[in-house]
Amino acid sequence: MGFLSVKFAFISLAVILEGLGPVDALKRSWNLSKGSFWRVLGRLIIIGLVVGVIGMVLGAIIGAILGVGASLFYRHDHQLDLVLPDHAGLRGHHPGSVLVPDADVPR
Repeated sequence: MGFLSVKFAFISLAVILEGLGPVDALKRSWNLSKGSFWRVLGRLIIIGLVVGVIGMVLGAIIGAILGVGASLFYRHDHQLDLVLPDHAGLRGHHPGSVLVPDADVPR
């Protein structure tokens, strides 16, 4: 798969810049990469790594921003929705706390 990726790395460029058809673009890409296999492979790997790192950094930044925004929204707007009503007869009114029946609530 890596071999064909290198040999056909220039297909889109041949179609766009030179206006070649599909078969001619395959032939042109094959000829352009002839004698430069390792150089083209190295550049494809470097480009892939750079794009991957940029994607991870942007994803981390966006995830951090959305995470902080979601936590602020959750804390301020929805905390009251999660509190159990007083007439439920349960102690521990916040999510994650242990729910224990009150002793003085009639059954």
